[in-house]
Amino acid sequence: DPAFGAGHPDAQPQTLGHAQFLVIGMDRIGTAAYDYLGHQMQCVAGLDDDPRRLSHHRQEGRRVLYGDARDRSLWEELDFGALQAVILTLSDQTAKLETIAALREAGFDGAISALTADPANRKALLNAGANAAYLSIEQTGQVLGAYSMTRRADAAPATVTLNVDSVDEETA
Repeated sequence: DPAFGAGHPDAQPQTLGHAQFLVIGMDRIGTAAYDYLGHQMQCVAGLDDDPRRLSHHRQEGRRVLYGDARDRSLWEELDFGALQAVILTLSDQTAKLETIAALREAGFDGAISALTADPANRKALLNAGANAAYLSIEQTGQVLGAYSMTRRADAAPATVTLNVDSVDEETA
């Protein structure tokens, strides 16, 4: 399967196979998004340009493709197949903007969600064609604050898992 590493490990993919979700940037956040979707029985693939990271994920059983998300030729030559949504977890703002533009120019009309730590970057991501831009640090702080209001000093210690089933959306 050329999409998932048959052949040379750093060859650009030609298809996403049956993947409905693509996570671009397989760092800790990207891996968490990938694993969440996988546990929800969704068909997911990852994309990263670090061969070491690619090897690690493949050894862990994840379907991760090699590619530079900013490379317009990657998207122009790629068969999107069943792809419905892209999740961008890249740390570099310019890379995110270039990736969004390349995806849209190649005809991808599905949902694109991007992560940013800087509120000033949110509007640029949405203007570039992202459907949603999440503020990682700010939104995590808000969830921690909300959780803290429900706890009491005498409550038993707890490990907190953010509730992803109640995603609040606000317009930019």
